[in-house]
Amino acid sequence: MESGQQQAKVQQGSRFGSRSRQYLTAMGIDIWQTRVARSVKDPASLTEESAENTETLQKVAIAAATSGQPSRTNAASLDQKNSRESLLKQVSANVEPETPLSDVVERQLRQEQPVTQQASARLEFLLYFMNYDSFTIVFALPYATAELPPTYKNFLEGVSLSLARERVAPSIRQLRWPIVKASHIDQSEHEARQIVRDSLRQSQGQSQRQSQEPPEGLSPVLVFGEEAWRYLVTDSEKTVFHIGDTEQEASCLFLALPTLDDISQDVALKRQLWRQLSPVRAILYG
Repeated sequence: MESGQQQAKVQQGSRFGSRSRQYLTAMGIDIWQTRVARSVKDPASLTEESAENTETLQKVAIAAATSGQPSRTNAASLDQKNSRESLLKQVSANVEPETPLSDVVERQLRQEQPVTQQASARLEFLLYFMNYDSFTIVFALPYATAELPPTYKNFLEGVSLSLARERVAPSIRQLRWPIVKASHIDQSEHEARQIVRDSLRQSQGQSQRQSQEPPEGLSPVLVFGEEAWRYLVTDSEKTVFHIGDTEQEASCLFLALPTLDDISQDVALKRQLWRQLSPVRAILYG
């Protein structure tokens, strides 16, 4: 009953003067006042009001920037950025990566490269150098070849007999590229060319030491196949491989010939080969 009377007084408090409200407040009674409900504005008026507020904020920000005093928003963003950078520096200083960054990058590149690109980028070949007293035979075989096939061996013995006019045992040297499979060693085609030419000079030097008679004038080099020609001849990148062509470099005369596989399967190529060897005989015997 008493609470009901107090509530009635509260409802009537809005009609009392300031002195009456003071008494009610002193008695611990909350004074409720009736408020007029706000009418909902239409969307158009809300949009206009939002645009006005945005324009006002922009003016305040411009005024703060021109006065040299950053706004609270910019200051908060700057503090957040500084704290983030400070945290990153602390983490970088205290945490040591388990794997070197170069290894991580290399591993990532290998994962992103398609398998076909990795296979095409890998350079593999097998070259044979057969050195006689006055000439050299160079040819390529599949990389996985374990030994010289008997068919090729018999054919090359016939070629050497026609040029040397006697049976001579050659010094044989193999070059299987890459020599060492390691990612930190240069395995480029340019490096392969240098190694191939060095191997040719070493093979010729070994043959000369065995014969104890250094060759005079040009030393013919019979190159069977475009693959061997590609790494032996300096200008092979600029010129088109053509059977029967010759290229002179220093003391060597390179002669472009078909592959051993093509010659062994084509009788016409064998007949053509004997004619192509005429310049070699002219060099050897005048």
